[in-house]
Amino acid sequence: MSNTQNQRGRPIWIWGLLAVSLGINMFLVGHWAGGRAADNRPSRVFDAKRQGPPPQDLVRGVLMAFSAELSKEDQRAIRQALSSRRKALVPQGRSLWEAQAKVDALLRAEVIDKDALRVAFQDLRQSTNALQKPLHEALIDVAGQLSPSVRNQLLDKITAERRARRADRRRIRREGRLPPNN
Repeated sequence: MSNTQNQRGRPIWIWGLLAVSLGINMFLVGHWAGGRAADNRPSRVFDAKRQGPPPQDLVRGVLMAFSAELSKEDQRAIRQALSSRRKALVPQGRSLWEAQAKVDALLRAEVIDKDALRVAFQDLRQSTNALQKPLHEALIDVAGQLSPSVRNQLLDKITAERRARRADRRRIRREGRLPPNN
């Protein structure tokens, strides 16, 4: 018997090919299953795990997250309302992103500077409020143009986002990583 065959008379390379094929199939099935599971989760507009620079087009990100299933006309109405406030939204979005990054950096520091952290959280609250104002104004502008069913659809999406954030906070609290009063 030669070195290229096993006891059953099959070439050894067949077994290697079978192992590679099995590995590829397992990868593809895992990738497919992960995608299916992700489809069932609510979309997360502001994901705490997200890294990198702020989104270049905050308006497009908000539109895509909350109105992806809407008709083209309804998306256009929302896009116009948000675009009219783009000059306020983009800098406020960057400011919010930078304020959150500052808080994150201070919390990751070896030694916590309470005064700096207090100031950073104050800046984060101000940035959040500053961003919400033009978003709320845009929503006021567009709400009258949308049908009640479309408004309900948008509200359901926003509510799902809120529930997901609350669930995250409850999970983190159960794990002991968040004090009970937050």
